[in-house]
Amino acid sequence: MNRHDLLVNLRPFSELRPLERVKSLVDFLRVGSSSLQSVIQFVTVDTLFPLSAFAACLNIVRLDGSVDIPAWYGLTQEQVGSIPERYVNVDTPVNRSLRTGSVVECGSYETYLFAGPEHERTLFPQGFASSIAWPIPGVGSVVTFCEQEIQLNLEIELFLLTIGGILSLEFSHTNLGGLIHRDEHPREAVSPVALTSRQWIIVQAIQNGLTNPAIAQDLGFSESLVGQETMQIYRKLGVTGRRELIEKEILLEPPGHF
Repeated sequence: MNRHDLLVNLRPFSELRPLERVKSLVDFLRVGSSSLQSVIQFVTVDTLFPLSAFAACLNIVRLDGSVDIPAWYGLTQEQVGSIPERYVNVDTPVNRSLRTGSVVECGSYETYLFAGPEHERTLFPQGFASSIAWPIPGVGSVVTFCEQEIQLNLEIELFLLTIGGILSLEFSHTNLGGLIHRDEHPREAVSPVALTSRQWIIVQAIQNGLTNPAIAQDLGFSESLVGQETMQIYRKLGVTGRRELIEKEILLEPPGHF
Protein backbone atom coordinates (compact mmCIF):
# COMPACT_ATOMS: atom_id res chain seq x y z
CA MET A 1 0.00 0.00 0.00
CA ASN A 2 1.49 3.36 -1.00
CA ARG A 3 1.24 6.74 0.73
CA HIS A 4 -1.70 7.87 -1.37
CA ASP A 5 -3.72 4.76 -0.47
CA LEU A 6 -3.02 5.25 3.22
CA LEU A 7 -4.46 8.75 3.22
CA VAL A 8 -7.36 8.06 0.87
CA ASN A 9 -8.52 5.26 3.14
CA LEU A 10 -8.67 7.85 5.94
CA ARG A 11 -7.10 5.51 8.47
CA PRO A 12 -6.65 7.05 11.93
CA PHE A 13 -3.26 8.70 12.31
CA SER A 14 -2.33 6.34 15.16
CA GLU A 15 -2.74 3.37 12.82
CA LEU A 16 -0.07 4.82 10.55
CA ARG A 17 2.45 4.05 13.32
CA PRO A 18 3.90 7.52 14.05
CA LEU A 19 6.08 6.05 16.84
CA GLU A 20 7.85 3.91 14.27
CA ARG A 21 8.61 7.04 12.28
CA VAL A 22 10.07 8.69 15.39
CA LYS A 23 12.28 5.65 16.05
CA SER A 24 13.39 5.64 12.42
CA LEU A 25 14.45 9.28 12.69
CA VAL A 26 16.39 8.64 15.90
CA ASP A 27 18.18 5.71 14.25
CA PHE A 28 19.03 7.85 11.22
CA LEU A 29 20.46 10.64 13.38
CA ARG A 30 22.40 8.16 15.51
CA VAL A 31 24.30 6.98 12.42
CA GLY A 32 25.28 10.59 11.74
CA SER A 33 24.98 12.87 8.72
CA SER A 34 27.16 15.71 7.46
CA SER A 35 24.40 17.25 5.39
CA LEU A 36 21.63 19.48 6.63
CA GLN A 37 19.82 18.84 3.35
CA SER A 38 19.87 15.09 3.97
CA VAL A 39 18.23 15.56 7.37
CA ILE A 40 15.40 17.62 5.87
CA GLN A 41 15.04 15.04 3.08
CA PHE A 42 14.83 12.13 5.52
CA VAL A 43 12.26 13.89 7.69
CA THR A 44 10.15 14.63 4.62
CA VAL A 45 10.17 11.26 2.88
CA ASP A 46 10.41 8.94 5.92
CA THR A 47 9.39 10.63 9.18
CA LEU A 48 6.44 12.51 7.71
CA PHE A 49 5.37 9.66 5.44
CA PRO A 50 2.03 9.37 7.30
CA LEU A 51 1.23 12.96 6.30
CA SER A 52 1.92 12.41 2.56
CA ALA A 53 4.73 14.99 2.72
CA PHE A 54 6.60 15.56 -0.55
CA ALA A 55 8.45 18.86 -0.03
CA ALA A 56 9.71 20.97 2.85
CA CYS A 57 11.62 24.18 3.64
CA LEU A 58 13.49 25.05 6.82
CA ASN A 59 12.93 28.72 7.69
CA ILE A 60 15.11 30.73 10.08
CA VAL A 61 15.11 34.40 11.09
CA ARG A 62 18.25 36.50 10.71
CA LEU A 63 19.24 39.61 12.63
CA ASP A 64 17.52 42.04 10.27
CA GLY A 65 14.24 40.10 10.55
CA SER A 66 14.59 38.49 7.14
CA VAL A 67 13.47 34.89 6.75
CA ASP A 68 16.05 32.62 5.16
CA ILE A 69 15.88 29.03 3.86
CA PRO A 70 19.16 27.21 4.63
CA ALA A 71 17.81 23.75 3.73
CA TRP A 72 14.95 22.27 1.74
CA TYR A 73 13.68 19.15 -0.03
CA GLY A 74 11.46 18.69 -3.07
CA LEU A 75 12.52 21.97 -4.70
CA THR A 76 15.53 22.91 -6.81
CA GLN A 77 18.18 25.38 -5.72
CA GLU A 78 17.06 27.68 -8.55
CA GLN A 79 13.48 27.60 -7.28
CA VAL A 80 14.51 28.39 -3.71
CA GLY A 81 16.83 31.12 -4.98
CA SER A 82 13.91 32.76 -6.78
CA ILE A 83 11.92 33.32 -3.57
CA PRO A 84 11.68 37.07 -2.86
CA GLU A 85 12.96 38.38 0.45
CA ARG A 86 10.51 37.81 3.30
CA TYR A 87 10.39 39.35 6.76
CA VAL A 88 9.11 37.88 10.00
CA ASN A 89 7.04 40.97 10.89
CA VAL A 90 4.61 40.20 8.04
CA ASP A 91 1.56 38.35 9.35
CA THR A 92 1.58 34.98 7.58
CA PRO A 93 0.98 31.46 8.96
CA VAL A 94 4.65 30.57 8.46
CA ASN A 95 5.78 33.66 10.35
CA ARG A 96 3.25 32.89 13.07
CA SER A 97 4.96 29.55 13.60
CA LEU A 98 8.37 31.25 13.64
CA ARG A 99 7.27 33.87 16.17
CA THR A 100 5.33 31.61 18.53
CA GLY A 101 7.08 28.26 18.15
CA SER A 102 3.75 26.54 17.46
CA VAL A 103 2.29 24.21 14.83
CA VAL A 104 0.27 26.22 12.29
CA GLU A 105 -1.82 25.17 9.30
CA CYS A 106 -0.65 27.15 6.25
CA GLY A 107 -3.38 26.17 3.80
CA SER A 108 -3.73 24.50 0.44
CA TYR A 109 -2.22 25.58 -2.88
CA GLU A 110 -5.21 27.87 -3.40
CA THR A 111 -4.99 29.58 0.01
CA TYR A 112 -1.22 29.53 0.76
CA LEU A 113 0.36 32.99 1.03
CA PHE A 114 3.14 32.79 -1.54
CA ALA A 115 6.03 35.26 -1.56
CA GLY A 116 5.21 37.03 -4.79
CA PRO A 117 3.15 37.16 -8.01
CA GLU A 118 3.38 34.04 -10.19
CA HIS A 119 5.54 32.47 -7.51
CA GLU A 120 3.18 29.58 -6.78
CA ARG A 121 3.38 28.28 -10.37
CA THR A 122 7.17 28.38 -10.23
CA LEU A 123 7.41 26.33 -7.05
CA PHE A 124 4.44 23.98 -7.23
CA PRO A 125 3.15 23.49 -10.77
CA GLN A 126 1.19 20.43 -9.56
CA GLY A 127 -0.12 22.18 -6.45
CA PHE A 128 -0.59 20.62 -3.01
CA ALA A 129 -3.54 19.84 -0.76
CA SER A 130 -2.16 20.90 2.64
CA SER A 131 0.79 22.63 4.26
CA ILE A 132 1.84 22.79 7.90
CA ALA A 133 4.55 24.82 9.66
CA TRP A 134 6.08 23.21 12.75
CA PRO A 135 8.90 24.45 14.99
CA ILE A 136 12.43 23.26 15.67
CA PRO A 137 13.05 25.04 19.01
CA GLY A 138 16.06 27.31 18.99
CA VAL A 139 16.41 26.99 15.21
CA GLY A 140 13.33 27.95 13.22
CA SER A 141 10.30 26.38 11.59
CA VAL A 142 9.80 23.78 8.86
CA VAL A 143 7.01 24.16 6.32
CA THR A 144 5.87 20.76 5.07
CA PHE A 145 3.82 20.44 1.89
CA CYS A 146 1.46 17.44 1.63
CA GLU A 147 -0.14 15.65 -1.29
CA GLN A 148 -3.34 14.95 0.62
CA GLU A 149 -5.61 17.13 2.73
CA ILE A 150 -4.49 16.90 6.37
CA GLN A 151 -6.78 17.91 9.20
CA LEU A 152 -4.51 19.11 11.99
CA ASN A 153 -5.43 17.59 15.36
CA LEU A 154 -3.78 17.16 18.75
CA GLU A 155 -2.24 13.81 17.82
CA ILE A 156 -0.58 15.19 14.68
CA GLU A 157 0.46 18.38 16.48
CA LEU A 158 2.19 16.39 19.25
CA PHE A 159 3.88 14.22 16.61
CA LEU A 160 5.31 17.28 14.85
CA LEU A 161 6.39 18.90 18.13
CA THR A 162 8.19 15.67 19.04
CA ILE A 163 10.03 15.62 15.70
CA GLY A 164 10.97 19.28 16.15
CA GLY A 165 12.29 18.60 19.64
CA ILE A 166 14.44 15.70 18.43
CA LEU A 167 15.93 17.82 15.65
CA SER A 168 16.56 20.70 18.07
CA LEU A 169 18.61 18.40 20.30
CA GLU A 170 20.47 17.01 17.29
CA PHE A 171 21.38 20.45 15.94
CA SER A 172 22.58 21.61 19.35
CA HIS A 173 25.01 18.68 19.65
CA THR A 174 26.37 18.47 16.11
CA ASN A 175 28.04 20.72 13.57
CA LEU A 176 24.73 21.02 11.68
CA GLY A 177 23.91 24.05 13.81
CA GLY A 178 26.87 25.83 12.26
CA LEU A 179 25.50 25.12 8.81
CA ILE A 180 22.21 26.75 9.77
CA HIS A 181 23.75 29.86 11.26
CA ARG A 182 26.28 30.54 8.50
CA ASP A 183 25.33 33.08 5.82
CA GLU A 184 26.14 31.48 2.47
CA HIS A 185 25.27 34.71 0.68
CA PRO A 186 25.73 37.55 3.17
CA ARG A 187 23.71 40.70 2.51
CA GLU A 188 24.42 44.21 3.67
CA ALA A 189 23.33 44.86 7.27
CA VAL A 190 22.77 41.14 7.92
CA SER A 191 24.86 39.44 10.60
CA PRO A 192 26.19 35.95 9.86
CA VAL A 193 24.68 34.90 13.19
CA ALA A 194 21.03 33.84 13.09
CA LEU A 195 18.68 34.49 15.99
CA THR A 196 15.42 32.66 16.44
CA SER A 197 12.33 34.74 15.76
CA ARG A 198 11.62 35.02 19.50
CA GLN A 199 15.17 36.22 20.17
CA TRP A 200 14.96 38.75 17.34
CA ILE A 201 11.76 40.20 18.84
CA ILE A 202 13.40 40.38 22.29
CA VAL A 203 16.41 42.18 20.81
CA GLN A 204 14.06 44.76 19.31
CA ALA A 205 12.32 45.21 22.67
CA ILE A 206 15.61 45.62 24.54
CA GLN A 207 16.88 48.17 22.03
CA ASN A 208 13.60 50.03 22.44
CA GLY A 209 14.41 50.35 26.16
CA LEU A 210 12.06 47.73 27.63
CA THR A 211 13.04 45.82 30.77
CA ASN A 212 12.70 42.05 31.04
CA PRO A 213 9.46 42.27 33.11
CA ALA A 214 7.99 44.68 30.54
CA ILE A 215 9.02 42.40 27.66
CA ALA A 216 7.48 39.39 29.39
CA GLN A 217 4.20 41.24 29.95
CA ASP A 218 4.11 42.68 26.44
CA LEU A 219 4.86 39.40 24.63
CA GLY A 220 3.05 37.03 26.96
CA PHE A 221 6.23 35.16 27.97
CA SER A 222 7.37 34.33 31.49
CA GLU A 223 10.06 36.60 32.91
CA SER A 224 12.27 33.53 33.38
CA LEU A 225 11.99 32.66 29.68
CA VAL A 226 12.87 36.22 28.66
CA GLY A 227 15.93 36.05 30.92
CA GLN A 228 17.06 32.74 29.42
CA GLU A 229 16.58 34.00 25.88
CA THR A 230 18.45 37.21 26.70
CA MET A 231 21.47 35.21 27.86
CA GLN A 232 21.36 33.20 24.61
CA ILE A 233 21.23 36.47 22.66
CA TYR A 234 24.29 37.79 24.50
CA ARG A 235 26.17 34.58 23.70
CA LYS A 236 25.22 34.56 20.02
CA LEU A 237 26.02 38.24 19.48
CA GLY A 238 29.18 38.21 21.56
CA VAL A 239 28.08 41.01 23.89
CA THR A 240 28.56 41.19 27.65
CA GLY A 241 25.37 42.91 28.70
CA ARG A 242 22.32 45.01 28.01
CA ARG A 243 24.15 48.29 27.35
CA GLU A 244 26.47 46.71 24.79
CA LEU A 245 23.48 45.07 23.09
CA ILE A 246 21.63 48.40 22.91
CA GLU A 247 24.67 50.04 21.33
CA LYS A 248 25.21 47.21 18.84
CA GLU A 249 24.20 48.08 15.28
CA ILE A 250 21.27 45.82 14.47
CA LEU A 251 18.63 46.89 12.00
CA LEU A 252 15.45 47.28 14.06
CA GLU A 253 12.97 47.62 11.24
CA PRO A 254 13.20 45.45 8.13
CA PRO A 255 13.92 47.61 5.06
CA GLY A 256 10.69 46.51 3.42
CA HIS A 257 8.89 43.38 2.32
CA PHE A 258 7.08 41.97 -0.67
